Amino acid sequence: VVIDPIIKPVINYEDVVTTTGIDNILTPKESINAKSIVNLTFEPAINITCLSEDCLEASVRIKETTDFVATLVDTNFCTAVDSFQFKNIDDELIYIPNIIKYDSKNSRLFAQADVPVEHVSFEVYDRWGGLINVTQNININNYSEGWDVTTVDGKRLPTGVYMYRCTAYFFTGQTKEIFGEFVIVN
Repeated sequence: VVIDPIIKPVINYEDVVTTTGIDNILTPKESINAKSIVNLTFEPAINITCLSEDCLEASVRIKETTDFVATLVDTNFCTAVDSFQFKNIDDELIYIPNIIKYDSKNSRLFAQADVPVEHVSFEVYDRWGGLINVTQNININNYSEGWDVTTVDGKRLPTGVYMYRCTAYFFTGQTKEIFGEFVIVN
């Protein structure tokens, strides 16, 4: 007598970083035999539209970071469950100091984030809108790569208010622009 072991189904989705209003195609990491699926559901079911009869391919559009749970039931009535997240970069904060003090541990302009960011670029303007500095390809969370708030010829900038435009480049190819100001103090 030969007994075929029941192979439990596996379903596995990757976390996705996206932005508001983008349709993202959701497909499992591993190939799944569609004929073995009795039911595939997602919770929450909102913002997910099945693109195929078995729902192995779906479209996801989110407004905010959302955690999903996928539950698959196969023809042997075995269940596989996976949780995954669609992280909305519009929700994510990129932290940039608002006070720069010469000769202190806060003497550089740099960006910090809790999300995966490939790199950032800064444009810094004086209070009259004149471009002072452009810094590109700065690694996130890296103080030593930040701009030391000096002029092109190495002189310290005067105390005062300055504006910046920071562009964050995500590994997904998406970008996010952040505008703000900082004060240089002695």
